[in-house]
Amino acid sequence: MTNVKESKSISAITEEDLAQAAVESLDEKEEKDFDFVDFCKYMKSCITENCSDVEDVDLKTYLLAYEQLYNFFLLLGRAFQFVASDVKSKIRILDKLCNEELEQSQKITNFLTVKSMVNYERDSGLLKNSKYVSGCRTLLRLHRGLDFIRKFLEEIYNSENGAKLGGVARQTYDKTLAEYHTWIVRNAARVAMQFLPTREELLNKVSKNDEGTLKQMLEMFPEAFENMNTAYNRIHEIYTTNNILDLP
Repeated sequence: MTNVKESKSISAITEEDLAQAAVESLDEKEEKDFDFVDFCKYMKSCITENCSDVEDVDLKTYLLAYEQLYNFFLLLGRAFQFVASDVKSKIRILDKLCNEELEQSQKITNFLTVKSMVNYERDSGLLKNSKYVSGCRTLLRLHRGLDFIRKFLEEIYNSENGAKLGGVARQTYDKTLAEYHTWIVRNAARVAMQFLPTREELLNKVSKNDEGTLKQMLEMFPEAFENMNTAYNRIHEIYTTNNILDLP
């Protein structure tokens, strides 16, 4: 990946820098399978690590959890390719901001948690700086995606094995992500969702047809929902308190 010059401060990183880093990272390595166990581990860690404030979220482990969600979107096929591409880009932008900070000083913690990032960008006047790629704005897109995925996974868990997921996905999409997409994207997504597999087919694909893995996944679902909801609600509250839920 091309590195932004070390002499640049975090606030001086431009959209071109981060966009280039994000694009290059798409071909950086082969995509991995969706690992539900790892996803659960990271989602739990992001609401406990570096969170002296119990209403905060650790940014790095949240991004690790989202890396697994990216793999899950790819697993769903062409119906969510447009979501996967956007998710990948957003993850890399935030990861770049976090890594740039670590390279400059181990003592700086502006991007350690969601609250520290919001406080830093707000107090530094960066939220309205058109030359700065806001971490808060970028995270907001992932936050909206988490709203979809947490509700979609819960619907999958509660469905019967033979249930077709196309209708479930569309209903969930219409209640969450659809309002943030253009008419063309919405309609293309709805058409593609018709080709989603059944619940049984998807779970077998995730578990690689291993009964032990499938059993473990189903046992972990309830805790996964709880942790996803906790992370989502904390971020939502932080954004609501700071009046930044509608960042353009």
